[in-house]
Amino acid sequence: MTTNIWLVLGVGFGGLIAGIAVGWFAIRAVTGGTIRLAKKDAEQLASAAKAEAEKITIVKRAEAEADSKRLSGEGIAQQRLAIVRGFKESVEDFQQALQEVDPQEIMQFVLMTQYFDTLTSIGSNSTNNTIMVPHTPGGMKDFQQQIIDGTIIGKKLAGNKETQ
Repeated sequence: MTTNIWLVLGVGFGGLIAGIAVGWFAIRAVTGGTIRLAKKDAEQLASAAKAEAEKITIVKRAEAEADSKRLSGEGIAQQRLAIVRGFKESVEDFQQALQEVDPQEIMQFVLMTQYFDTLTSIGSNSTNNTIMVPHTPGGMKDFQQQIIDGTIIGKKLAGNKETQ
């Protein structure tokens, strides 16, 4: 579709433009190209926004996991601290009741008691199907000897640090 525009210019200057044919197809092509460019730009912006959102999600997930692990570690540390405090109180109670008993012997007794408590806990848990624990009278003697050896080594290391 074309439109004829009649324009008269420069009548006194020696020229006359009789008519110009303007085609609308050229305007449509330019407009279509502009729309395609705008669409392309919008798609690029949407893609960049989506990538940024995924990045933020990944970072937040990693931060949440790190916080979870940190809090879990703090909980375990507090639990261990409570256990140590309980051991300390047990040893102090034993020392008050039996003043002639060496603190290392008391600690060995407390650790053996802890071992039996652990066995009881494992045995009373209904979700355990099988657990292999070497448990013979000779094995108990070995276990006790390991505790004694650990106590002796700990004393020697503490003595070496004091002399240095």
